[in-house]
Amino acid sequence: MKVAEMDSAPNIHSKFRKKFDATVAFYEGGTTTFSNAKIRIAGDWKDHIDTKRNISSLLVKLKTSSIGSIVKFRLLLPRTKKGTNEIFMSILMEELGFPVPYRKMVDVSLNDVIHYEAIFEESPEKEFIERFGFRESPIVELDERQLWSNRYWMFDETYCLLKDADNQCPRDGDLRDPAGLTHKIDNASFIKNHNSIIIGLKALNISNVYGGKTFDEVAAKYAAHTLLDHNRKFLYDPIYGDHWPIYFDGEVNVEICIVDDDAWEQTPDSVKLLYDRVAWKFHNRTGLNLTGKQECAAKDTLASVKPVSGRRDVKFHQVGKRDFDEFAPLLNDVTPDIVGIDPEDNRIKRCRVGADRKILVDCEVLLFEDQKDYIAGNGTPFVHDVYEVFPAVIGRLKDANIKSNYKKHIDLKQSVKFLKIPPGTIYFVKLSDGHEDLSIVLDDPISSRVVVYQSNLSANFNLQIHSDVFSAVGNDAHRYNDILLTACVTILDSTFDGGEISVSGGSCEDSLNFIRASGFIRKISVQSSANDAIDADFSRLDVKEIIVESAGNDCLDLSAGYYNLAEIKLSGCKDKALSAGERSRVAVHAAQISGSHIGFATKDSSLLYLNEVQIDRSSVVICLDAHRKKQEYRGGVIVLKKDIGCTKNRVDAHSKIERNSHSTCLHVAEFNGVELCTQKDGITYYYELERPSGYNWYLQYYKNKAIKKMDAEVESSARRCIGNDTCSFKVKWNVLPAGYWTGEVHSQYGKMAETYVDLDRLGYAE
Repeated sequence: MKVAEMDSAPNIHSKFRKKFDATVAFYEGGTTTFSNAKIRIAGDWKDHIDTKRNISSLLVKLKTSSIGSIVKFRLLLPRTKKGTNEIFMSILMEELGFPVPYRKMVDVSLNDVIHYEAIFEESPEKEFIERFGFRESPIVELDERQLWSNRYWMFDETYCLLKDADNQCPRDGDLRDPAGLTHKIDNASFIKNHNSIIIGLKALNISNVYGGKTFDEVAAKYAAHTLLDHNRKFLYDPIYGDHWPIYFDGEVNVEICIVDDDAWEQTPDSVKLLYDRVAWKFHNRTGLNLTGKQECAAKDTLASVKPVSGRRDVKFHQVGKRDFDEFAPLLNDVTPDIVGIDPEDNRIKRCRVGADRKILVDCEVLLFEDQKDYIAGNGTPFVHDVYEVFPAVIGRLKDANIKSNYKKHIDLKQSVKFLKIPPGTIYFVKLSDGHEDLSIVLDDPISSRVVVYQSNLSANFNLQIHSDVFSAVGNDAHRYNDILLTACVTILDSTFDGGEISVSGGSCEDSLNFIRASGFIRKISVQSSANDAIDADFSRLDVKEIIVESAGNDCLDLSAGYYNLAEIKLSGCKDKALSAGERSRVAVHAAQISGSHIGFATKDSSLLYLNEVQIDRSSVVICLDAHRKKQEYRGGVIVLKKDIGCTKNRVDAHSKIERNSHSTCLHVAEFNGVELCTQKDGITYYYELERPSGYNWYLQYYKNKAIKKMDAEVESSARRCIGNDTCSFKVKWNVLPAGYWTGEVHSQYGKMAETYVDLDRLGYAE
């Protein structure tokens, strides 16, 4: 660190960022966990180094475990982020609806000798993206390598890039930043195949920023540093074709805030509730209360801007094109290598700029690993004199458009009962409220697709989809298309109030995929799927009946959500009948499983509750399988109300199977980080974040049109949890009700969070 600080350059050169092996110990869930790791100095400027205390900001990547499902993170010296203000602004932006990396104050010990406080900052990776309800997608940021390479020479008397009339470097330093910088995909792990390359190139074309006006307005007032080009990060959603701004490095200044009591008084109570959430989260992540100026900034922001809703239009986004002659990395005529896709043959190439600067010459096709390096900002520079000249990724090398599936948007009226989708076509369908019957034929089993999005589907809704099956998908390139769709039929950002869905055939990765769907579905039936029959991600669904017959892979694959299934009949599943993964919670009341390789599988911090189970042991190879697949999660847990009498099971050291358990849930739900397990004799509440002082719970249930309030009972049960980060308590009742409301209050403005659980529609009420 001392060598880096003594270097004449103001920034930390890459040669001082070498990685070192380390062992990281952390305390979580009541136990101390050890993990191998790689660490290095983090940050651009030298304020990230403190030689007096022999510490620096650190970038840490765990190798064998995770902290709260986070594998890669920075430990930042608080002085580099103006103390807790960075955490405050992160929480405020999060409550406004934007994806924000997790930040928290933590105590750090180096070799048990040096002790200090740091800001724990999550690196935006796959687990960050999925926590905000998106499947793994590109995160876009500026490729800063040319900028910092130039700045390294800013004080060098020989090689500074700009000199005054006396041939001297300017005393205030030469910030000769390059003209024209390109973006890169920060999470290189996303790039796995040709379709992900195309998605990555689209992501570099930042033309539709969702919520950009709100984000920029808040940031410009209190965190303007995040708006600098080299600090901006975006999460790209390939399905909608837009970019979400990610808050990062705002150098927050709340001292400028002036209280406007009139504006705050006129703010709706529903928005004022967000202020309480900001204060609560801030205390959980710092151990402190908001300062007066932080309170002022929170109220000023919430009174002046509206949170983003997430409901937006689909944009048919394409790979962009930048003029290659706009790039001037140095002061002379040196030009960088140009990388992009050639629309004529759909291949990724690297070219040189011609002598006349009007055409590209010497283009060569890149191998896949080289394509990945260039798009992820890891392409090799060439050296001109002492200066590095980094390549520029421009999108399309020519004006022609990239060959792609045809996409069509339809606002479907109730009178339309039939759709036929041609090969190579994706229909985006928004159904009108009250739409009941719709039949869809997919002409091609892979390339004909339909997305039903932002629709409110009624109790009488009946959707029937038919497609042929001609082959199973056998390579990664076709697991998703160039807008990240995996299914022949996708239900996206939609709600259900009953209804039925029937799918026959399909050779996509999934025949039917739910993404961020919620509500109650009366029946789902899927037949003859080449791969997965039903896949659900980031959804909250209650389903009374599911029937799947014949799937080339999993019959039912549930991830990152809450799923309650009253009755399932799954047969002919070549891999798993039911798979629960990526921190999903699944409760099954009755199940019949046959003709499958694996009956029930749970992995990666998921909980699977099984009440009444019938497994045909003669046609199922493995009955139960619980394991950890991904480093960022814990193991899987299967909880059986009764032992199914099958010994053909697998369970790894991270996971467990509980038999004859009294803790089996009939229904699972969640609100504001509080998980609910409904049983015949009551509700178990569980949470992992300390609730604030003055916190109140409420519960009322419905039986035979009568309402019974149990606020006193839930308050009494919860009292022992005061001051605990993690706690579980149970509230009992005498009879299983038709449904119940429960939630929490810590606000003068109303209910902070609540949920309604409807047990009657699943047939559970006694």
